[in-house]
Amino acid sequence: MRTLGIIALVALVGLFVWAIALFSIGRTGEDVCLNDMTADRGGSISSASVFPPRYECRYQLDDGSTEVVSHPIRAWTTFATVALFPPAYLIGALILWRTSIRRGPRPKYSHGSPDQLGGGGG
Repeated sequence: MRTLGIIALVALVGLFVWAIALFSIGRTGEDVCLNDMTADRGGSISSASVFPPRYECRYQLDDGSTEVVSHPIRAWTTFATVALFPPAYLIGALILWRTSIRRGPRPKYSHGSPDQLGGGGG
């Protein structure tokens, strides 16, 4: 029963971290395009896809043409957060769980601390 509780806690922590990462990526999406804004560029429209990783800002220029600026680092960061974090977290949690099972339960001291049982130095 204790193992099930630990697994549930690890899963909730992973879900919480992932949700915060997704929220922060979503909030900063338009800031990427606004940071590239210059005097000769008008409105901007962002477009993105998780796979293949792509993040682009389309700007309307003063002469009526459109300029497209690509942001590959932003695209790969989004891809890593959305697609790579959950399986990596799951694999890491499973490895920690397996190593804790192999070690076995920790010894319980029924009559005090190790120092009281003669295990402490000096």
